[in-house]
Amino acid sequence: MHLARGFAAAAICLVLAADARGDRDGSGGRTFELQEVSVFDAPGGLHPLLASGQSVLCTQSPDPNVHCYPSFVSQAVLYGTIEMPRGFLVPERGQVHAFALDESAGAGTGHDRLYFDLDCDGDLTDDPPLAKLPAPPEGAVLKDDSIRHQTCFESVRVPLLYGEQGTRAMEIMPRLTVDEQGKTRLAFVTTTARRGRVDIAGRTYEAWLGHSRCVAGWFDRPSTALCLIVDGNYDVPKGWMAYQLCTLRRIGETYYSFSATPAGDRLTARPYTGELGTFQVQPAGHNVRSARVSGMLASDRVIVAVGGPPVEPYGSPRPASHCRVPVGDYWGCLDIWLDDLYANVMPTTHADGGLRARLRASHGRGIQIRADKPFVFDFSNRPQVLFVSPSVGERISVGGELPVYAVLTDPVLDLMFIDIARVRRDYLSSEVFWHRDYRLARPAVAAGILVSIFLWGVSVVFRSKRRGIIRVACATTILATAGALAFALSLRERSFAEAEHDSVSPLVTIARSNGEIVAQGSMPFY
Repeated sequence: MHLARGFAAAAICLVLAADARGDRDGSGGRTFELQEVSVFDAPGGLHPLLASGQSVLCTQSPDPNVHCYPSFVSQAVLYGTIEMPRGFLVPERGQVHAFALDESAGAGTGHDRLYFDLDCDGDLTDDPPLAKLPAPPEGAVLKDDSIRHQTCFESVRVPLLYGEQGTRAMEIMPRLTVDEQGKTRLAFVTTTARRGRVDIAGRTYEAWLGHSRCVAGWFDRPSTALCLIVDGNYDVPKGWMAYQLCTLRRIGETYYSFSATPAGDRLTARPYTGELGTFQVQPAGHNVRSARVSGMLASDRVIVAVGGPPVEPYGSPRPASHCRVPVGDYWGCLDIWLDDLYANVMPTTHADGGLRARLRASHGRGIQIRADKPFVFDFSNRPQVLFVSPSVGERISVGGELPVYAVLTDPVLDLMFIDIARVRRDYLSSEVFWHRDYRLARPAVAAGILVSIFLWGVSVVFRSKRRGIIRVACATTILATAGALAFALSLRERSFAEAEHDSVSPLVTIARSNGEIVAQGSMPFY
């Protein structure tokens, strides 16, 4: 085993040491070779990003679309369905696979047998069950303190679209997890990724191509994860959608688009040569001193980061008042700061009477970037309250309970506000923030420096006692220098998104038609 791992490590080193210049094409693009590696060998922060898999919450209710379940041993069977392939941007529909988890030794012994409807025919008896792996591959088990129990199962080969060549089976490993709250999820993890070295605009990156929290299909799909690692920094931020293959990435002063072959063995980078427009945030008719935005714009095929330079070599962009982005029609997921007021907006996913009813629907693309005119996010559209519950015309019986869920939306841009908060003022002065533990050090260091200057001045005036004064001055200077050094080391950059917020919830009043108030209180955003 150790010898095999040694050969694998040597092979990876040889791949990364290979020439990264790539092949050029007529469009100015460059193509680079990628090699297949185990996703469980992904290092650092890449491991949870690529090895978590697409997960679904298990229930105790059978799927009504399944007409034939096997005879179960346990009375605590878990059921569920999962859709593959699945993408973030395109509301495409994949195949829906039903599954059931049984305890072969009886209730309470642990779910160790997985029935998976591979052919999607509603019959879980015509596919062989998958057994629990007694010794999962190293790296197959996640290192997460919130997970109480994990079970890995035998891999299954799921047919997925392979470019324009029909379908080809991809190896996927199911993993069952139970968290601290007792919630049970079944994740499906593609077992391989692609890895290589690419050279773009004079910089060398380590490229990883795989799947991040969704089985997007083979490696040419827009939602395939593409991570470009800089200087061996594998601690990539979580939750940032810049990891998608369809993301236009700004390297230097140029945007680059990326594409891959279905097998993922070749990755192509092309410079964006189209027009650019200006995206700006500035409230109309309001006395706002500072207006900044950070986040992303997206169409059905492309993601573009908005804001300033990234906080880290590979991370989310800094907040900025404006930026230049490729022209197009977009929807947005944006963090906005107006002085000390913070707002988070995203596409409206709810509908009248339907919680998350538009989660997989196409979003309106009201953010229209043009080359000849800046798009100004100015909050000039009249906001609208969308009642997810109750729906229009809904009636309840006397004495019944009426749940009320409201969403604040911009109907023109098809965006909803999911958070409005006040940013604490001690985080507003600069983009460089002092660590809390060193806040008292600032006056102490300043006092030490002043005392040092005073003592050195006194040593010049009182020559008769210069030696003793110089000793005290040296000691004070050393202490002040050490304090200043510790103070400087406590500096750390934080984006405005990491600043602490005090949530602002709207006050909602429910009244009868005659003005009588029935209920009143604050309502969180949904």
